[in-house]
Formats: sequence, C-alpha cells, structure tokens
Amino acid sequence: MLRGCLGGLVLSIVAGCALQRQDDIRSLNQDGVYLFQMGAYKESRQYFVKALEKDPENIQLLYNKAQVEEALGNITEAERLYSLVLEKDPGLNQARHALVVLWNRTGRREFAQTQVESWMKSNPQYAQAYADDGFLWLQSGDVARAQARLQQALAINPSDLVAMIELGSLFESLNRPDRALALYERALDVRPNQVALQAKVDQMKNAGVHLPTPDR
Repeated sequence: MLRGCLGGLVLSIVAGCALQRQDDIRSLNQDGVYLFQMGAYKESRQYFVKALEKDPENIQLLYNKAQVEEALGNITEAERLYSLVLEKDPGLNQARHALVVLWNRTGRREFAQTQVESWMKSNPQYAQAYADDGFLWLQSGDVARAQARLQQALAINPSDLVAMIELGSLFESLNRPDRALALYERALDVRPNQVALQAKVDQMKNAGVHLPTPDR
C-alpha cells in the first residue's frame, strides 16, 4: 500500500513539473508577444529564446521568433525559421504568407509568384493560396487581378484573414474606406488579438469612417 502511494506521489510530482513547464513557456511567449507589439524586438527575442530552450519543437514559438528576426532585419534567419515551421506543419498558413511577404519585400517577387502558383495548382481548395496570389498582384499594382483573386479566396473561405485584410487595403486604395473598415472588422471578429489592425480600425473610426450603407 505504501509503495502504491509513493508511486502516485511520483506521478503527481512529474505531472506537476510538466504543468509548471507549460505555464513557464506560456508566460515567456506572452511576454515576448507583448514586447514585440510594443516594438521592443531585441528584448522580445530574449523571451522566445528562453521559451524555445524549454520546448525547441514548439511551432508557434519558432514562428514568433521568425517574426522577431525579420523585424530585426535578420532575413536569412527569419526565412530559415519560417521554412522550418512549414516543414513541421505545412498547413500553418500564417508562416507561408509571412514567407511570401518576405520574398516580395526583399526583391524576390518572381520567386514568390512561382511558389504561390505551384501551391494553387497543387492545393486548389485552399483559400490562402489565392489570397497570397492576390497579395502579390496588389503589390505589383494590378488592382483588378488582385481583387479577383482575393474575392476568389473569400468565396472558398469567407474567414480567410489574409484575403480580408488585403482586400481591405485594396478598397482603401480605391478610396472606399467604408468597405475597408467592414473587412477589417470582420478580420478582427475572426482573430481579435491583432493589435496593429485594431489600431488601424480605431484610427479610421476616429477619422469619421463609417460602415457601408445600402446606397453605396
């Protein structure tokens, strides 16, 4: 009977340690995200590094560190981490979009376009592929083609974040901030904790932008 109690005690201690470890990782990640949102990139990276020491295979931590590396201008490391994330989870669309944005921003638009076209052909059911294609066309100034792709993405998945945000940006360029606001608010409904997007929505509302009315 004593041996059984001791065994239960050991199991409880192990379980308790595992829970404490997860709490530590969660806390480090949250602090890192907060600092990132505040623009304290070097300090933010320190928290993600510490968290990854406890859980080196954590995909979200790897993605967050990639974001920090990109913000710090460490493009090669950021690209390596985004690619590593996609190796571990090919379905993590936020990492794929981050790579497309990075390639486009660093003068590799043709490479990005090739990758996106290949993805569309191999995964025609994924809204994200069409959203990324729309993003690239919008960046190159082809508004009509961008709009068609982004609306195609939303037809497949009405909750696709990239499609909503990029289509909102497109409507802003067409001087339709009311439609942009509607899309940005939909994106916030899908994922509320988007600090930069929330700030943009607040700024638009403070400037007097309203949601579309039936006559517009």
